[in-house]
Amino acid sequence: MTHNLFFVEHWADTLIVLDNGRIVFEGGPDEGLGDSNVKELLGSYDGILSLIKKSKS
Repeated sequence: MTHNLFFVEHWADTLIVLDNGRIVFEGGPDEGLGDSNVKELLGSYDGILSLIKKSKS
């Protein structure tokens, strides 16, 4: 388990996002980090996600 989005984006095979102990997403990192529900939960991390995506280009 990690909260490090860089690690998730580059190394994880599966992303599971919890909200108050409830699974709101389970699937691949690329799909999950682009999911609107996941983005809403991450809120302030949206800028970090943009930087991560740019670094992969």
